[in-house]
Amino acid sequence: MVAKLLRITWRTVTAIVTRVAADARGSRDLFDGLVRTGIDELAHRKGQRCITVVTDHDAGRLVWAAEGRDEATVEAFFDVLGE
Repeated sequence: MVAKLLRITWRTVTAIVTRVAADARGSRDLFDGLVRTGIDELAHRKGQRCITVVTDHDAGRLVWAAEGRDEATVEAFFDVLGE
């Protein structure tokens, strides 16, 4: 829907999101002060291709996201999170 309103392709949206996320990762530790999290999934393409997202409820920001919606995807987040 956003792509239609802005008259840009989803490929362009993906490139923008990828660039902004890379810039943000380099400037701050997203796990610093993380206390309350929310984990949800979003369908992002036809055929139910999903992304699992983790948000920081206190700061109201995205902390982590990866393709998939299974136990292995959530375990990947906990591996990145560490102790």
